[in-house]
Amino acid sequence: MALSDTFGKRSTSWLYRQYYDKPDGEDLMGKMIATNRYAVVVGYCYSTIDCLLFSHTKGYMQTIGRFAKFTLPLMGIASTFTVLTFASNRLREKDDTFNYMVGATAAGAVAGAAMKNTQVGFACIIAFCAAGWAKRLSLEEGWLFFPPKEHKIYGDWRVADRDWSLREEGERGWTR
Repeated sequence: MALSDTFGKRSTSWLYRQYYDKPDGEDLMGKMIATNRYAVVVGYCYSTIDCLLFSHTKGYMQTIGRFAKFTLPLMGIASTFTVLTFASNRLREKDDTFNYMVGATAAGAVAGAAMKNTQVGFACIIAFCAAGWAKRLSLEEGWLFFPPKEHKIYGDWRVADRDWSLREEGERGWTR
């Protein structure tokens, strides 16, 4: 087996799974990994900022506790959305916006329970349902929230994203 065969398969690795690699109602584990990966990254970043700037933890156990306080609820919210969207799709045998509303409502309820505030939970339900509806609409109509950024292949590492020219680029291959 060649080295490129091992490392070239991006989609088969569990680390690189995306939510929409397979249709809704299939591959629950892959969807759980995809959503929880983002929850862990956001929780880790927020927990690091909290520990360094606000809570000033002393020792390992306090630091682990602060990381768990922020990361585990985010993972619970992501997991609740994923599992209930999957279950709704499998039980109803329909792939529509209602599945996302079921997952978003449950995830908002988990967010409110994690914050111990029903008003926050209700606001999260509204926000998550709106986000789920918008994402589902984008999938049905074929548009993207954040289209991929085009990178220029000319220039050095500092100006790759900028175009400083005053006129179009001329013909390539000529010399002075």
